[in-house]
Amino acid sequence: MLSPESYHTAWLAYAAATFGAILVLYLWVGPRLSHGARLALGLILAALALTPAHPASDTQTWAPAIFVVFFELLTTGTEAAARPMRSLLIAQGMAFALCLVGWVLSRSLRRSADPAN
Repeated sequence: MLSPESYHTAWLAYAAATFGAILVLYLWVGPRLSHGARLALGLILAALALTPAHPASDTQTWAPAIFVVFFELLTTGTEAAARPMRSLLIAQGMAFALCLVGWVLSRSLRRSADPAN
């Protein structure tokens, strides 16, 4: 069993590795995509990787929801995977909505800054 300190350390290491991987991906696709598209891709991938879920209904610890979903699908079936999948879909929806709001705001700011129209 993990102690609380090692549990927090494991989550910090997982989050740091995730952000490092997203930064490498951001820099790698740099010339291929615009700045906004790279930020949106990074936000959606961060939400996918960092969304927490309870591994079982009787546990108090958290695990990355993507791993819980795959583990539940492989071992128990789709009904057990529905609970962590719900939190994963909510996080993805929130990330997508944030990207959409950012896109709309950037478009409106660009139009208001253009004095020719």
